[in-house]
Amino acid sequence: MSDDFIRLSDQQKERRKQNIYPHRLAHKGYACFAKKIAAELCDDDEINRAIIWKKGRLNKEGSFEGDDLTKRVDKIKAERKTIEQSMKKHHLSASVPRSLHMLYCYSKRALDE
Repeated sequence: MSDDFIRLSDQQKERRKQNIYPHRLAHKGYACFAKKIAAELCDDDEINRAIIWKKGRLNKEGSFEGDDLTKRVDKIKAERKTIEQSMKKHHLSASVPRSLHMLYCYSKRALDE
């Protein structure tokens, strides 16, 4: 192997070590993964970013690896609970636009899994 290849390989290894929230989407990427999730959940509504972010970081066993990633997921769940409590408190589900309500429902479903 050439010196340039080894140098570039080492640079990429260092960059990979700095990623604290690695995704597990392989060559599909977020766009194809979002289409797959959309097909599973619904056909005509936009999918919440939190759902894709969370599901994209699950390992093969269906769990999250690392303390930083687990803390971030817990923070997302806490935010969803805060939104849910606020909506219950103010009875917003009837007055909220459909797109916002669907976003809330999808995030609730994804985070409860």
